[in-house]
Amino acid sequence: MVRTYATDPNPYRFPNEALFPYACLRVEVPGHEPVWLDTVIRYGPFGLLPEQAANGLEAYLLPEPGRPLLAVKTPAQPPVGGREVKLDLRLTEDGTLSGDVLEVYSGFEAAQLAETLEGVSNEQRDQALQQALSRYFGGAELSSLRLDVKRAVGAQLSLRYHFVAPRFARVEDGRMTLGPLTYPAQVGRRYVTVGTRRSPLFIDSTEQNVSHVTLRLPPGWHVDDPLKDGKLESKFGLFTRDEHEAETFRVEERYRLDMARIPVNQYEAFAGFAGQVDLLQTRDLVAVKQGALKNPAGRTER
Repeated sequence: MVRTYATDPNPYRFPNEALFPYACLRVEVPGHEPVWLDTVIRYGPFGLLPEQAANGLEAYLLPEPGRPLLAVKTPAQPPVGGREVKLDLRLTEDGTLSGDVLEVYSGFEAAQLAETLEGVSNEQRDQALQQALSRYFGGAELSSLRLDVKRAVGAQLSLRYHFVAPRFARVEDGRMTLGPLTYPAQVGRRYVTVGTRRSPLFIDSTEQNVSHVTLRLPPGWHVDDPLKDGKLESKFGLFTRDEHEAETFRVEERYRLDMARIPVNQYEAFAGFAGQVDLLQTRDLVAVKQGALKNPAGRTER
């Protein structure tokens, strides 16, 4: 029985069963380190525990007849799982954005998502993805959805789909203003909901996302002032973003938010980190047509 990260962290003299909500198996293998096995999530990674139960947490081995009750610690393990997204996008001169997307989930996140998708109809699944896509790319229409689910231990889950978002870019005077090309994490909107706190902020799991974007612009257009080597490193997580342009415009982005209890006296610092991540992820991109010039008033002329 494991005292998970989500339970009351205060010290107690005597164990209380309510503080040990998670049960797993600890298998002793002759000549090897014990193997810890999750018993909750079907087809999760072998020999790993969910993050909330791993990395030195308090646990008790319930005794077999004739064996004593033992207090142990759960094993250390590296961060596993997360989402990797590849977006192959095309933009036309009227501001229409279209793209082919591949989303790959791994670790316990893949196993849990597969369980969820098994319980919904294809129509409900398509509708949920359409709504999520429209939140990021306004008015986007989803098509050609393919789901690859392998029901095997530790297997990845992948989604492939195509979308078209008319009027994604605002076109005016030889310029196009584009919204975010990745899926913003919206850290501030989700976690910084009040100005001050009286209790710690609990983040119940680590979030890890990697995004690779390729954008094909219309002939003669290029992105003005791409961001080079943007990096935010904090005790709360990490965010990096690099934009570069050659034949196509590319974005490489990595985001990680660590599972944590953020004390009240660190909430302001966390809010600052969240705000900076959101600002970099949601910044507008401006594409200009070659041969367009800015006059002193800031208007674009040809």
